Amino acid sequence: MMSQRKLHRKRCSFSGALGKRLAAILDLPAAEPKAYGLFATCFTCTKDYRAPVRIGEALARQGIALLRFDYTGLGGSSGSFSHTNFRTNVDDLVQAAAFLRRQFDSPKFLVGLSLGGAAAIVAAKRLAAVQAVVTINTPSHTEHLLEHFKSELPMVETNGAAKVCIYHREFLLTRQLVDDLRRYDLQQEVAALQPALLVMHASRDSTITMDHAHRLFSAATEPKQLVLLDRGDHLLSAREVGEQAGEQIAHWLSTLMKGGR
Repeated sequence: MMSQRKLHRKRCSFSGALGKRLAAILDLPAAEPKAYGLFATCFTCTKDYRAPVRIGEALARQGIALLRFDYTGLGGSSGSFSHTNFRTNVDDLVQAAAFLRRQFDSPKFLVGLSLGGAAAIVAAKRLAAVQAVVTINTPSHTEHLLEHFKSELPMVETNGAAKVCIYHREFLLTRQLVDDLRRYDLQQEVAALQPALLVMHASRDSTITMDHAHRLFSAATEPKQLVLLDRGDHLLSAREVGEQAGEQIAHWLSTLMKGGR
């Protein structure tokens, strides 16, 4: 059973990669944090989705602070989502790290859900203080996202954009986003990753299958760990699964810190 110590939530904002104000929430423990981290949300998700909220709460109960934020054009952040791509998401993550460094302390770890995990992997090489990266239900290649929009891709190629529906919300899929997703070799990025890597994957994820987790884990160098989240779906919708993920991340981070990483 988790401790019920009082937690704190601090609303804040910072300038993103495209110069827009990005909305953020910092989940803080009752005492001085042992470490600060960043959460990279999934494609089109916001900081207020169940998984980042519950993982932030679980980490705070273990004395660890977590900043979760909305990418440009999503949630409470300003700007246009159609002007963004995977690279701007990575850049927003780097800007979030700079904000944490200025206002609190440099983030020691990154957590990313789905495509956010890929963003965390790519951003880590630009953040010298980061000692650990956690991926949750992350694809082994960024282009995997396009497999869900095969029928719309011809229209994107012809007209430069097409409307798509993601989690019951309509978005504009642009050619520049498609081209950007095709630029990255994620397994190569993982192989060059210096921080420790924790690969987490939900047993009931029907969006991204477990073989993606195995490919990421195989490509990574030590120290690394692979964890199966039992009964979890792609977005970790069930409260107990989100809390379980947060507790396991906290335990893994504590072990790394004791080991001097």
